[in-house]
Amino acid sequence: MSDRNFDGIADRFRKNIYGNPKGELRLALCWRELLAQLPALQQSNTLAVWDAGGGLGQMSVRLAELGHQVHLNDISADMLAIAQQAITTAGVGEQLVLEHGSIQTVVDSLAKQQAFDLVLCHAVLEWVKEPREVIAALVAGMRPGAHLSLM
Repeated sequence: MSDRNFDGIADRFRKNIYGNPKGELRLALCWRELLAQLPALQQSNTLAVWDAGGGLGQMSVRLAELGHQVHLNDISADMLAIAQQAITTAGVGEQLVLEHGSIQTVVDSLAKQQAFDLVLCHAVLEWVKEPREVIAALVAGMRPGAHLSLM
């Protein structure tokens, strides 16, 4: 098994996973819990957020709309292309950086640039060959006192 890449099926993934009530409910519940558990998301402080394996960018866009600086990476260029459309539509391009690559390969450059206040890794671990390596990479990107949202 290798890490799963959704190139070639990203649009179908978007429609089948998120383009229905179940997917909408999943996103709504996740967002509700993030806001409930991390009140700082709705305060005036700008947080540095890493949306690791963030795919279509739904959470990234919402966080950027709240004024946070977000780094979104994904192994799928097709997923990032869809995310870029959502970013452009929302007008939050100045707060979002997209990077093509796996969590394991981007963490070295990210850790040198900055440590993050919040790291999101939602619905990724079931698609990777070495989940422990991914978790270690996520932790490496966190500054002391940071939060990890892992689903």
